[in-house]
Amino acid sequence: MSMTNDEIAQACMGLLSRAEMRKRRGGKYERVFLMAYQIWTLLQEEGNPICQSLEAEYGTAVGKGGGENVGPAQRIGVALEASEQIETYHLDVRRLSLPGIQPSGASCGIFRIREY
Repeated sequence: MSMTNDEIAQACMGLLSRAEMRKRRGGKYERVFLMAYQIWTLLQEEGNPICQSLEAEYGTAVGKGGGENVGPAQRIGVALEASEQIETYHLDVRRLSLPGIQPSGASCGIFRIREY
């Protein structure tokens, strides 16, 4: 059975709530943004059970090498962007380099928990 956007977003909330805080001008702290690929990698490192479900359904393709397949990181990005609990912006990745991964497009989402 396919995982819903809400199930995926909820599985990511613990990780996003532990994201590093940085100090802005004026002394206010805010959480840093993470890319879906970073979230996917961190979920794997902590052994989150959602990883097995996402790999079973979407395989392991990531970035341009994934072709037309939607991989786990892309699916996480779609789910987080749909969540009202998550703040989303887009990053220009045309010249961004990640070890062993080419971006699949010209932009990617960056995410953090929405602070009210």
